[in-house]
Amino acid sequence: MTGDIAVFGSLNMDLVAKVERFPSPGETIKGKSLAEVPGGKGANQAVAASRLGGNVSMFGLLGEDGFGEDLLDNLKDYDVDTSFIGKRPGSSGVALIQVDKGGENQIVIIPGANGDVDEAYVDRCLDDLLSSEVLLLQLEIPLETTAYLLQKLGETKGDKPKVILDPAPAVDLDRLQLSSVDLLTPNEIELKGISALGDEEKIISKLFDRGVGSLVVTRGEVGSTIVKRESRREIPAFSVNPVDTTAAGDAFVGGLAVALEEGKSLEAAVRFAGAAGAISTKGEGAQPSLPGRAKVEELLKRSSGKG
Repeated sequence: MTGDIAVFGSLNMDLVAKVERFPSPGETIKGKSLAEVPGGKGANQAVAASRLGGNVSMFGLLGEDGFGEDLLDNLKDYDVDTSFIGKRPGSSGVALIQVDKGGENQIVIIPGANGDVDEAYVDRCLDDLLSSEVLLLQLEIPLETTAYLLQKLGETKGDKPKVILDPAPAVDLDRLQLSSVDLLTPNEIELKGISALGDEEKIISKLFDRGVGSLVVTRGEVGSTIVKRESRREIPAFSVNPVDTTAAGDAFVGGLAVALEEGKSLEAAVRFAGAAGAISTKGEGAQPSLPGRAKVEELLKRSSGKG
């Protein structure tokens, strides 16, 4: 049985090398450390939602390699249902990351099995996806697959999940049936990257014309903007001293999914999500920094944003 929250997306193993500086072309240097860190926006959001109390199922593909087994075990450790994850010959998704002493990074992503998530996989999973209350999507799997899934959702009669699309990495969304998207969650940079129009107001107007239900535009330390066709509401950020902003966006989206599945209003859900995102910046790494429910509730109470 599918969890109340379904996440359809990417799973990666991040190989993070700490270096004093980046090598020049053709140069070999010594690194300081190497860490294997489970990642991928899909998996990050699944873990984020589960840590916050959601009943979560992950949908995606892994390779038949050691990384695939490690990624599967990691999700199980976070109480994410992995029974819908498939396996493919070859490698799992991998991100090769170098981080220098100043915190700058260089990243190479090898999609691996993520690139094999196709229409046939959607067809096999569609009934299970439809049984969820909230469906989270991102753009780290092939865009044509996401387009096909949104098309199938649009053709569905009767009950279907609330669809949240996190348009990351940002690409032009003209190929997607946005009338199947209840909530779009770009940050400021992504908002301008999802259309060739360039101007934020023109982009927002076009998104509504194409059927998007609502938007939540995240603006970092400023907060978030809830955008509906006839209204806007600014939700201020929580005051924290950030250490590492990695996966803060994934913590935010995971928090949104949990709060909306629980029946909170969009405004209350954004406050809850904002608290989750803020707390995640106080730890290092992606999934290790994702907060549990108690810390989020504590921050909400301290900030008088009880949602």
